[in-house]
Amino acid sequence: MAVVYHKKRLFLIALLMGFVDFLIPFALLNNIIVFEAVVFTLSVISVLVAWFATKHVRTSAENHSALLN
Repeated sequence: MAVVYHKKRLFLIALLMGFVDFLIPFALLNNIIVFEAVVFTLSVISVLVAWFATKHVRTSAENHSALLN
């Protein structure tokens, strides 16, 4: 979506989603349940933010294309 619509904001959201993968080497074997809960929460938040951001971009693009037709 960032490439198609030339939106830098969407690219930054994708970078934040990559942050979740960055945390994996810091998993502690003693407290794996808490770590997995944190990673899961961050993942869900990232997906929701990306979904709402792309939904807004798609709606704007559809409205713009409807005006051109």
